[in-house]
Amino acid sequence: HQSSSENKMIRHHQKSITTCPSEYVAQMAKNRSHQVATDFFIEPSEEQCSLYQADVINAIRSQDIDTLRKMHSAGRTLQCSNRFGESLLHMACRRGFTQVVEFLIHEADVSVRVCDDYGRNPLHDACWTMEPNFDLMELLIAEEPELLFMSDKRGHTPMKYVRREHWPQWNKFIKSKESMFR
Repeated sequence: HQSSSENKMIRHHQKSITTCPSEYVAQMAKNRSHQVATDFFIEPSEEQCSLYQADVINAIRSQDIDTLRKMHSAGRTLQCSNRFGESLLHMACRRGFTQVVEFLIHEADVSVRVCDDYGRNPLHDACWTMEPNFDLMELLIAEEPELLFMSDKRGHTPMKYVRREHWPQWNKFIKSKESMFR
């Protein structure tokens, strides 16, 4: 025979397994007002697209922060993207490169307010990984929490991209960072 507190714990555990993290975030933030300006995302310029070259892409892929730092120190902007709007930040997030993302945001002054032509922002890519990277998510959410509520062209917010088998871990993370979602 189970006590009512045990039953409550079981129901909460079952809910964390069966609730999509995007719904969990929406429930937690339902009283939060998050209207976004129409000019929220920055549009990449032709110059920024022209700077999306093999050398900087390879530095991101190899997590070569020293090379990225030298490029930035020499005056090269790292706020660049390909013609589809996919930025260096998108790439680093998709690969789970937390230190590279931290460098891009905090040292190279790269804005997280970027989206590709499909409407995906860096949080979409951070969620679209084989394994959860909660340090990366916390970094991005702390920088710009509004990204969590932005839908892509299919109507999916970033949390819709997390793998179902990781829902309990994501929900536990969300619960532990509840103040960030308000």
